[in-house]
Amino acid sequence: MERNSMLALALYLAAVPSSLGSGALRQSTEKPIDTYSFGYADQDEMATSNEYSLSWSEWTRNLFRRRRLRPLTPAQIQILINQRHDDPFEEKDLTLFPAPTISPSPTIAPSPPTTTPPGPTVAPTTGPPSTGSPTTISETVEEFLTRTLTDDGALQTNGTAQRNAYEELLAQFPDLTPGTAASDYLISIIYSLNTLYFSTEGPQWLSSSNWLGPSIPCDVTSPWFGVTCTTGEVSEVILQNNDLLGQLPSEIRGIYSLERFDVSQNSLFGSIPSTVGQMSLLTAFVGGTNFVNETIPTEFGQALSLEEIDLNSNQIPGSIPTQLGQLQNLTTLNLGVNEITGFIPVELAQATSLARLYLDSNLLGGALASELASIPALSDLSIADNQFNGAIPSQITQKTNLRHFLANINQFTGQVPGAFGAITSLELLDLSDNSLTGELPGELLASTSLQELKLARNGLTGSIILPSGSLASAELLDLSGNEFSGTFDVPAGDLVNLRVLQLNDNQLAGVIPFSVALLPLEILDLSTNGFTGTIPGELAIITSLRELYLQQNELGGAIPEALTQITSLRNLDLGFNDFGSGLLPGFASLPNLQHFSLKSCGLTGNIPTEYASFPSLIKMDLSNNNLNGQLPFGPDSQSPSLQELSLGANQLTGQIPPGVGNYVNLEIFDLTNNAFTGGLPVIVNPNLRILNLGTNFFLDDLPPGLDVLSNLEILDFSNNFFQSSIPPEWGDLGNLECLILERNPLIVGQVPSELGNLSNLKLLDIREMSGLTGTVPQEVRDIPDIVICEGTEPCESPKLA
Repeated sequence: MERNSMLALALYLAAVPSSLGSGALRQSTEKPIDTYSFGYADQDEMATSNEYSLSWSEWTRNLFRRRRLRPLTPAQIQILINQRHDDPFEEKDLTLFPAPTISPSPTIAPSPPTTTPPGPTVAPTTGPPSTGSPTTISETVEEFLTRTLTDDGALQTNGTAQRNAYEELLAQFPDLTPGTAASDYLISIIYSLNTLYFSTEGPQWLSSSNWLGPSIPCDVTSPWFGVTCTTGEVSEVILQNNDLLGQLPSEIRGIYSLERFDVSQNSLFGSIPSTVGQMSLLTAFVGGTNFVNETIPTEFGQALSLEEIDLNSNQIPGSIPTQLGQLQNLTTLNLGVNEITGFIPVELAQATSLARLYLDSNLLGGALASELASIPALSDLSIADNQFNGAIPSQITQKTNLRHFLANINQFTGQVPGAFGAITSLELLDLSDNSLTGELPGELLASTSLQELKLARNGLTGSIILPSGSLASAELLDLSGNEFSGTFDVPAGDLVNLRVLQLNDNQLAGVIPFSVALLPLEILDLSTNGFTGTIPGELAIITSLRELYLQQNELGGAIPEALTQITSLRNLDLGFNDFGSGLLPGFASLPNLQHFSLKSCGLTGNIPTEYASFPSLIKMDLSNNNLNGQLPFGPDSQSPSLQELSLGANQLTGQIPPGVGNYVNLEIFDLTNNAFTGGLPVIVNPNLRILNLGTNFFLDDLPPGLDVLSNLEILDFSNNFFQSSIPPEWGDLGNLECLILERNPLIVGQVPSELGNLSNLKLLDIREMSGLTGTVPQEVRDIPDIVICEGTEPCESPKLA
């Protein structure tokens, strides 16, 4: 139907005083439909040895948690829901509420217009639903809105969003009255947008410029924030990440010309109004990352123009409406990260344009519907993190246009279907975290299109044999957490695009093959296997290598000096091997190294002085070795990013140098089970959470100044020779959860009652402290859920958060 809204708007502007605002018509730029980006997360998100191996759905959920939201407790949500004037009402047939009419009279002619006479009447293609012939007497704005949009009494109730929207409409546009197509349209649009504003705490939005007026929404000089117009009609409302708080009103149906509606990444709750089904031009409804906690309205199936529905990352319960199968134009359906239950309805197969279906991280189960394979356009299917079981349907494995298939974290059984290898469009296949068995199918490895293949944490067995030409396009290969055995090798000239190779947690043996060094790797994880021999120094050839994990193997010999030349390294873990050599000073000069672990490697000698200053280091773990000598941390020591320093279970001696205080971001400091002596320096690290100095030879008064460590959670001074009494100032350590002082025979006096102020304290261990007198004060015993260990009996520590 041809639109004549430009003429209608011109008629309106001629009939309404200039106080309503003028302005040229504004053209919009079409926004692309949002889609998910598949594949492993950007490596900047991989700060620990485990993060890079997160499943797609886990990474999505973590990303959701990092977004800035206004958090609401269930009680707050209920209070706000109760403030809503009522639950979304059942829509009525508007033909039952016709416009008022008067029988024609031969003696009374209609009154002439008081404004500039309009030209020929041209009705817009969008506007209030038709109710028959035009009205022959005037309606008030309130009567018009009651008849067309709000017939449940909310418009006449003071304090409701509807009443506020109506009053603001009258205040800003006092001369606007219904009776023409243009004025009816403007009244409906402005009232509906005003209702949205007041229903979602509009005054608290991050941006709401020009909302409510005095300019009209499509004024080119003063457009309303987030509102886009096409040929004078509102076509888009984009309020993403704008601090909307509340429930969407049913009156959004009054934005008749709306094509794209995006209120994602806000704090919306309750239900989605069923009136969305009356928005005949709507092509995209985007409401992801909110707190919507009621079922999906079946009326979505009536909005036949819809091309995209995105409700991911809410709290939506119930089942997937079968009516969504009626949407022949739907290309994207994203319901991921909700609480949806039941099965995938076979009726979805009737949505023949559906190309992207995301249902990950829900509570769906049963056998996967083979009918999904009959959707001709379907290319991206994510059902990860659900409860699907049985075998993967053969129809899915034969879908020739399939591009992404994510079925990880389910309960699928049987063998890995080799038929996936014949789908020339398949780029990503993730079947991790299921119960698949059998060997790695050669047909799958022959795929020339797969860019990411993830089969981690199943029950796969046999050898990893890569024939020549395997996975020619692969960038990521994850076979970790299975039962693969035997040796492993990469044919020369193969896997030339591979950036991530994860074979950890298997039973692989033999030497690490030199051919691995010829791959353009960024991540190499061979940890927790049975590899023997030495670390090949040729790994230094991989100039792109950022993460290297070889821990928990049977590697020996000296650590190759060449590894200190890989300037791109960020994470290096060689722990739980048997190198029996000293530390290489060169590691301290790696400019990007953030996580460095040589735990339990049989290392000997001193800690190099260079280790006092790492440019980017966040975590260093050299515990459980045979290191000796004194700590090298002098007054000029600088590791500005260091958060965790673990040096326990060595043979280190001397005193703790004051240079430790330079590490202002230090959160964990562990020197347990060494041979440190003397007193303690002044410890003023403001971020310190864990201080472990147990099992040493410290001989000094307990430091009262620890009360400045406001973030301290665990304090372990056990098995030493501290003297004096327990400082009452420690009662100011408000976050302390564990205080462990056992086996300090020289500590005297009583347990101070001030420790009763430690409301978070879960463990107080004062066993075998013969110098203490009296009993534990009642104030301490009254701390909720505290475990107090005293005397000589064994004590079970509580579980900490």
